[in-house]
Amino acid sequence: MSQNVLLIALDSARKDVYDSVSHTRDIAGLRFENARAASCWSVPSHPSIFTGMLPSQHGIHAHNINLDLTDFDTICDQWDGRTFGVSSNVYASSSYGFNKIFDRFVDVPRYQPFLDGLDATDYFRNTDREGISMHFGFLAESIKSQSIVKSLLNGGAAQAKKTLMGTPIPEPLDDGATLALNLLKQEVKRSDKSVFGFANLMETHEPYSFFRGMDENLVDKKGWSSLHVDRWDLIYNECAKRDKVLMRQYHRATVEYVTRKIAELAEDLPNTTIIVTSDHGENLGYPEEDNLWGHTSSLSDALCHVPLDIINPPTNVGAVEKLVSHLDLPKIVQSLADGEIPEIDRAVAPAETLGMAAGPEPPADKDHWNRGIRAVWSDDQMVVWDSESNELPAWAQDEFDISIEKAKSNASDKDVSIDAATEARLEELGYI
Repeated sequence: MSQNVLLIALDSARKDVYDSVSHTRDIAGLRFENARAASCWSVPSHPSIFTGMLPSQHGIHAHNINLDLTDFDTICDQWDGRTFGVSSNVYASSSYGFNKIFDRFVDVPRYQPFLDGLDATDYFRNTDREGISMHFGFLAESIKSQSIVKSLLNGGAAQAKKTLMGTPIPEPLDDGATLALNLLKQEVKRSDKSVFGFANLMETHEPYSFFRGMDENLVDKKGWSSLHVDRWDLIYNECAKRDKVLMRQYHRATVEYVTRKIAELAEDLPNTTIIVTSDHGENLGYPEEDNLWGHTSSLSDALCHVPLDIINPPTNVGAVEKLVSHLDLPKIVQSLADGEIPEIDRAVAPAETLGMAAGPEPPADKDHWNRGIRAVWSDDQMVVWDSESNELPAWAQDEFDISIEKAKSNASDKDVSIDAATEARLEELGYI
């Protein structure tokens, strides 16, 4: 039987922040220090991770957000065993077809402790009821459910999140990491086949607020939430300096928390190989990332330089400085399943984004924010270019099948139908 392999993505986690606070880095037997993401946000990044293809090749990007990968050869197709996915990311979910490549997939109900109770957040966001009528409606549905107590506790936890967010009182639950990691552990322990498991954890993605288990020594203020902080206000310098400081602190605190939880999982699964990465990084307003914030319309090193640590590899190797890419993950997963150290021979790592990531419209320069951008890294240099200017060396251009102008013109808008709960979640994450 092949080795169990778990691939865990910390959504939006920066490499430099990860290196400074991570608990998983210290226990990883193999660390790829020079890993690059293939894109800058969740929709194009996840298909690239699973197919080894750039966004212009798999066609999933800002203009097409359907993550159904059944027509592609993915990590899951190559796996000789059982595949399991769990995610609290609204894009990497069944709402957008991402579940279809796995034998089993679970959409984690955020802020709620029980899978087998009613999803209170889903109910509250889809119901037409308001006020006290909404709560009585949920009570009635809970009583009719097969898990009355768990449904009611889910409802209480969801309301506690709403009430306590931004107050000095910690919220009782994280954003789904505890539940997701427990589900991975259960899947590995009960399966009679080798397991490939995937998880996307959203604690490291805004909106930020203080929840139980976070290290309060890493933030200046617990009674704060980033819900009131607008991405474009940050970029156009119309945001309070205190909010910028807290955004950076909370990013650091959530990375520390989630890696601590993954380290606990690794202790419970000493014979399972665990890959820890992020689907992309995050701009936090520093000069070297052009004072940008978030993860749209940029291929800065802060967005594309990602952690790629492997816990319980076949052999402890330590730090590896050679260049690797998320495009290599299908090969990396297969090598680890076979009990081998991955041999990656890559001279150049490319990345690409086509169009602006989902979110509120910018106050100005929409065409600029909606442009196509490409970047490549070699051992000693980085080149970035976009559809507004196309001067680039041949060695960089050779990494792409078609020109950036052609890729952008080929990117046609395709709609995906979603329910009210998914739409509300996207709004909370700043994507609407």
